[in-house]
Amino acid sequence: MIIPVIPSTTVNGNVLVGHLTFDGSEPRICGHTEDFIPFTSKMSSQYDRGHPFLIFDVKGMRDRTMNIELLKGMKIRGKDIWFLTCIERVEDVFDAFNTDADVLLIPYHTVRSDSELMEMHAVSDGSFPVLFVSNRMTYTRNGMKDTKEIMDKVTDMGFTSVAVFDLSGTLTRNDWDALSDDVRILPFSQKPVERTTLDESDFEWVFRSAI
Repeated sequence: MIIPVIPSTTVNGNVLVGHLTFDGSEPRICGHTEDFIPFTSKMSSQYDRGHPFLIFDVKGMRDRTMNIELLKGMKIRGKDIWFLTCIERVEDVFDAFNTDADVLLIPYHTVRSDSELMEMHAVSDGSFPVLFVSNRMTYTRNGMKDTKEIMDKVTDMGFTSVAVFDLSGTLTRNDWDALSDDVRILPFSQKPVERTTLDESDFEWVFRSAI
C-alpha cells in the first residue's frame, strides 16, 4: 500500500509543498511549490479515512532543527500523520509527539549516538528509524557505512520496522531481500518506480512522493 510523501517547508510563515530532491543526504525542494492545505485536501480525497501521509520536514532536515512553523500547520483531516524531521536527542521525540504526529521517522544519521537511539526506542513505540542510502551505503553521523551492517544494528536495538530511502535508486532486488530479514521494511526510491528494481508488491507499505 502506498504512503504518500509530502515534502514540506515554510516560507514567511506559509507552509508549502514541492518536488523532493537530494544533495547527498540533504533534502531540497525544487521547482514549483503549492500551498500545503489545498494540495493535501485534494490528495486526501483519494484515500480512506485513517490512511497515513508522511510529512517530510525539508527545512528542518536542512537546518538540523525541527521546523516549528511546519508543526503548527501539518494537519490533514481524517488522515494519520507520519512525520520525518531532524531528530538528535530523546527530547526531540517528545517534542515531535507533542503535535499532530501519529508516527515519527527518525533519520539514523541525525541522531547523536546509538545509545540515544536505543533510548528513543525505549520511550516510544510510535517511532522507528529511517536509513538514507546512496550507492548501497547508508549515511551515518560518521560517514557512509554498509547498509546491512546498520540494519542489523538497529534491529538489534529492538526496532521491528525500518524505513529505507534509496536516494540513488541503486539497491538491487537481492539487496532489498537481504535487508528484509526479520524486520518490516518500508521502502522509498528517489527514482521512478519503472526505473528501479524495487518491487512494491513485496512490501506492506511503500513510500512514494506525492509530487
